[in-house]
Amino acid sequence: MIILNYMKKLVYLLVFILVSCNLQKSNKKDSFSYIDLSKSVVLDSMETIIDFYDRYPTAITIADSLMYVIQTKAEDCMLVLNLKTKQIIDSLGHVGHGPNELLNPNFILSVNKSDVLIEDGNLKKMMRIGRGADSIKLMKYICFFFLL
Repeated sequence: MIILNYMKKLVYLLVFILVSCNLQKSNKKDSFSYIDLSKSVVLDSMETIIDFYDRYPTAITIADSLMYVIQTKAEDCMLVLNLKTKQIIDSLGHVGHGPNELLNPNFILSVNKSDVLIEDGNLKKMMRIGRGADSIKLMKYICFFFLL
């Protein structure tokens, strides 16, 4: 008998919660935001920066007007584009197990926003993209976490 009273109270509590949740949703029918399309611009044509015919881009990051694209099914894992000139600057990271080669790269966050860091979990290494005056290359990056 005590268990039955307890079960009744529990059922009443659940019904009350369900009804109150339903009432809150019904009050919010008219409280959604509208998107103002009066300031939108109609584009005449699509601008193509680069065509990825046989490559599949998986990640993109931008630093200092350079766009870095990680791609699969290509000879090089990364493509570097200049956003101002819309030209391909270089391709980095041949696929392989060598010192400047990558298998499955991913971008990782850096404290310094101008640095672009890459980790390759399969090869268990981290790389930094070094930018000189006239060259871009992959450089070994040693994180203090790995020294512990």
